[in-house]
Parts: sequence; C-alpha cells; structure tokens
Amino acid sequence: MGMSPRPTRGGPVSTEEALATLERMLRGGYATTQVIHTAVRTGIVDALSEEPADAGAIAQRIGGDSSAVLRVLRGLVVLELATVDEEGRFAAAPLTGWLRSDEPRSLHDAALFLGGSAYRAWAELSAAVSAGESPFERALGAGLWEYNAANPREGSAFNGAMRGMSYLVEQSLADALEVDSATIVDVGGGLGHLVAALLERNPGARGIVFDQPQLADEASAFLAQRGLTERCWFEGGSFFEALPRDADLYLLKWIVHDWPDDDCSAILRRCRDAITTSGRLIILERPLPEFAELARDSASAWPAVMADLQMLAMSGPGGFQERTDTQYEALLDASGFSLHDRLPLAAGFVAFIATPA
Repeated sequence: MGMSPRPTRGGPVSTEEALATLERMLRGGYATTQVIHTAVRTGIVDALSEEPADAGAIAQRIGGDSSAVLRVLRGLVVLELATVDEEGRFAAAPLTGWLRSDEPRSLHDAALFLGGSAYRAWAELSAAVSAGESPFERALGAGLWEYNAANPREGSAFNGAMRGMSYLVEQSLADALEVDSATIVDVGGGLGHLVAALLERNPGARGIVFDQPQLADEASAFLAQRGLTERCWFEGGSFFEALPRDADLYLLKWIVHDWPDDDCSAILRRCRDAITTSGRLIILERPLPEFAELARDSASAWPAVMADLQMLAMSGPGGFQERTDTQYEALLDASGFSLHDRLPLAAGFVAFIATPA
C-alpha cells in the first residue's frame, strides 16, 4: 500500500522530497554534532589553523588515524567548516576559528559539552516523556551538577561552554544598559563575567559577585585579571538564604531557568528582601514563544524551543526549563516584583527588568 505525505504549510510535497527532508532531519542533527565534537576533541580544528595540508599530514599533527581523519575532514567540508583544494589539501574555513582552543570567546568547550555528556542525555530523551525521569541521570548515573563535580574534565567543558555561549549576551546587555554609579550584585555570577562587562562600560559603578564560596579564589583572580579589584569583589553564600543587601541592581543571568517554580520563587524572594525600594532586578533568559508566536513563525522560535528541550534532556520534566514572558511575569508578581520593561538582547535573549512592587 502506498503512503502519501500529508500536506505541509507550503502545500503538497512529493514522496521523494518528504523522505529526503526527514532523512536530513534524522541523520543531520546527531551527525553534525558528532563531526564537530570529534574535530574539536581530537585536535583537528586546531591542526587546521596551520598551513593547508593533506589528511595524512593533519593526522600526523594530531597523532590520529589518517583514513578516519580524511573522512572527518570531508564532513567538515560539507559543513563548511573546512575547505579543500584539488590537490586534497585541507584548510580551516573562517567559521572554524570560533571553535579553536586558543580563542577565549570560542565555542570550543560548547562543542565538547554538547557532543559529550549532553549528547548522551539526548539519547535518553524519551525517558522524560514516558517515565518523567531525568534523561541525563538515566544516561550518566547522576544529575548534572553531581556528574560534573565527579568528572572534572566534563565539568570544565560545561563551565567553559556556558562562558562561551554567554559572551554575546553579556556584551549586548552592557551596550544597552547604563548603570554608572550603581552598586550591582551578580547573583549566582560564577567568576563575574557579566558584572565585569558592565563595570568596564560604567567606570563609576561597583559590583559584587555572589556565588558558592568555593569559587572565591578563581573569581578573585578573574576580577584582578580584568583590573576590577578596587570596584568589584566576591562574596560567598547561597541565593536560597540571604544576598548582599541594599544594592541598586540585582542580576540573575541563566539562573531562573535552572530551577522549578517553587525554587525560583524562593530565589526571587531573597532578591526582594535585599533590594532597595528604588532598585532594579534583571532576569536574563531566552524566553519561549507564546502559542500565537509559535504558530506564526516556528522558524524564529527554533533557538528557544530547542534550548528548552536541552533543559528537559538535562534534568527531566521537574527540573530545568525555559519559560514564556507570561510565566516570567507570573513568577515576578508572586515574589513581590512588578515587570517594568523588557529589553531584547542578542541571540533571542531578553532582559526582564523588574522593580519592587
């Protein structure tokens, strides 16, 4: 019995077109991720930054198998991450520079994380749907934070991935927000990349990086490297307990999406307890589209929806999650804040600016 494809938004599609499209979807995602991950992890990407060379020479540079290296190099060519001439000499394409290990703003660590432990979690995504379980725990035997703590190499890749992927957002907020003379608390701020970007643009501002005490030495060294020790310092603690008080601005970058609603409300209430009556709270996240937006322009919704599925793979249905504008506003309302403004940033991210109610 023949099978006719269902009509799509663009009208009827032939059987050949339908099967080709689905094959690209099924094969392309995992294959692309693993080609890039392999090229980064084995050193092929860094080796390509040297003089153009054939596969054998590149294999020598990394100490790899020449036949396998050749096949991966072909993959990089079709992904437009490498070029090849008629003599079979391969070279890096411009985009590949953003995967190199010596580029501080690169996605090198993101390739390691997304093609490593995160990739294994995606393979168990059905566990979230069928059993309400965490795919990451099913695949790796522990939650994300516990796994990273027990596996320093993977933990380092995860932390580096978060830094690399946050660079554009940090610079975008620094471009858009004037905070000169303000005292800023970067809640759960890691080493302080976000508050550092703001302080460098606003020489009259001061900052506090607030995060787990074990980050104190590393964060202090980072702030010293950026020349900010006189205007910014680290304080250790838990954002479920108490925050530094009476600052003008509290920042929550990629914090709210790491917690279920009850925990988010607890974090926001600690911000409400600490903030001045004239202060501002900024939540930095990439919001999910409302249904009307999703129906109107599914292509534009792709980054946020896929990021939310990444969160589902990392923690299961009761953990990490992206939210819509409506859901963020509801969390703020329930925690003693009023949404004051919504500032679009780079890559689909948004700064939700709230004030004490």
